[in-house]
Amino acid sequence: MTDKAKLEKLILLIGDLLQEKENAWMVDALLQTIENTAPLDKIAGNDVIQHIHEYCVEQKIDAQARAFYAKFPITQIREQLIEDYKKMEHERRRDDFNNFCLCMYQQIENIVSLFFHELIEPNWENLKERPAIQVSVQHSKQNL
Repeated sequence: MTDKAKLEKLILLIGDLLQEKENAWMVDALLQTIENTAPLDKIAGNDVIQHIHEYCVEQKIDAQARAFYAKFPITQIREQLIEDYKKMEHERRRDDFNNFCLCMYQQIENIVSLFFHELIEPNWENLKERPAIQVSVQHSKQNL
């Protein structure tokens, strides 16, 4: 049996040992040993570490989005705004300015659309003669 085969058996044995509750301390001990013996860039490139990092980032972004919209008074669109905020943060992390702006715009559009459909549209007949709206409508007709 080669040394590699023996080491693979050792890894399987360690895996079996880690499944036992009373051996939970071994995870910390193994991680500490790896941290003390392997270069940080080698550890950071590991897929498991990358998944853990992404998981932590997801939790942080979710917490940021929920905190940002925690006191937002329009509860009926809050969850959609939170989802759009999270997408926006992902685009910021990727340095994708165009998609970052798109996600930010979607949040603004969602709020404006709600205001329009709930406040302006139902009262349009009463509101269209008001000076601010009347001037805006006249200005729009002149530009056509």
